[in-house]
Amino acid sequence: MIEKFIDSVLILDDVAEEVTGLKSHLEQKDIWVKYFSPTTLRQQTNKLKNRKLIFLDLHINSSLPSTDNAGHISTIRSLFTDKIGLGFGTYGIIMWTAYPDEVYLLKERMQKDSSKYDIPLFIIALDKNKYLKDGWNDLFTDINTALEQNLAASF
Repeated sequence: MIEKFIDSVLILDDVAEEVTGLKSHLEQKDIWVKYFSPTTLRQQTNKLKNRKLIFLDLHINSSLPSTDNAGHISTIRSLFTDKIGLGFGTYGIIMWTAYPDEVYLLKERMQKDSSKYDIPLFIIALDKNKYLKDGWNDLFTDINTALEQNLAASF
């Protein structure tokens, strides 16, 4: 169902090789995809325009240990403040992570930033390793299932 509404996606991940399959899968469905690493995103001079969906790696800062979730979330919030900002539009976040149980921490911290950037309508988590290992065929089915279980997404 969501596949019918998505025409543009932003992917933020520090490991380009891990998003190649995702990018190809989305493009095969005629979805416009833009990928940035944190470094290339920081080099952008303008704020980004609306994307309906953002695939976001939780562990986005390779200089931090994977156990430093607060540090990774701080990096994400800084990127969103600098490059998303206010006026980005309506969007949702797919936490593209090997640690889907950590999504609550991102939700909690992002809610505090409503004066810095547009807050997403929903944040759901998908296990990155599942798709890297098993392929992309179930991606939209899994997104739809997660959205059906997410109260904010029902709006």
